[in-house]
Amino acid sequence: MKKALSHYYFKFVESINKRLAKGTPIFIFGGFRGGTTLLQGILNVTSNVAICGEQGFFLVKIAEAYYSMFEGIGKDFLRKNEHIYQMHLRRTLKKPKNWQAWVNWYGSNKYKENYRKFIKSFYTPSAFGVKYWGFKEIRYGINDRVLQFLIDIFPNASFIFIVRDPVSQLASQMAMHQKMSPENNVLENDDFLKKSIEKWNRQKRNFYDFTDRYKKNSVIIRYEDVIDKRDSLSELFGFLKLQATSEHYEVLGLKSGRGAADKAVKEKIFTDEHRRAIIKGTEGVASLFNY
Repeated sequence: MKKALSHYYFKFVESINKRLAKGTPIFIFGGFRGGTTLLQGILNVTSNVAICGEQGFFLVKIAEAYYSMFEGIGKDFLRKNEHIYQMHLRRTLKKPKNWQAWVNWYGSNKYKENYRKFIKSFYTPSAFGVKYWGFKEIRYGINDRVLQFLIDIFPNASFIFIVRDPVSQLASQMAMHQKMSPENNVLENDDFLKKSIEKWNRQKRNFYDFTDRYKKNSVIIRYEDVIDKRDSLSELFGFLKLQATSEHYEVLGLKSGRGAADKAVKEKIFTDEHRRAIIKGTEGVASLFNY
């Protein structure tokens, strides 16, 4: 009888976890000056969508903490408590003769559920009242485990990766940095350009690999296609199972609501030397996106 009840309770908890996992988060990832704010603005025109903004490196340490329990001794704790439920916990803890050193009330399923609720609480304020929620970020997918963390706890999430021609994007990045911190003179800093190229390669390669692994959950869209090809927006909305309207396309014509680099400064980066360095440094990864 006890085994039958335990089995029933375990199945009940599993069903709850599956329902919780059926939320509809949308995560937008790209690089600095790569079009993430544009996509955010387009999607937020939709009445039942609310995509929040950047949060710095907020999720990097959280992802590390999450995986710490699946590595080393942590996985033994989770395995030990996988079938320990609250109705058994009190009985176990209140008997001194029982070995209690590793007894907790959560196994891996409950552990994931707790993280899912925790992350969701930052992006779904009750005032929103929306079905689709999420955020956009430019800092993840380089030297972190955030993408894998999010797909682990939200297996039904939609991941949108936006990429941009590296010459245009890195030129825009440098122009913006020059605008914000002219004293650093990044336009003459070869080391800055080298590091920017390395970061572009690493992030975009990770985006490509993630999408290849999780084809049903993710899509890659090119910034140039969003700007120049209306069909690309329709394809994106089709992936999200949403309907694109004229209001969404109108966002493409707005000049406000997005950061802007100094055009005069930006043009300085388009020297043959800079262009050759960017093309040569990114050609392998860039070709994955037909650049």
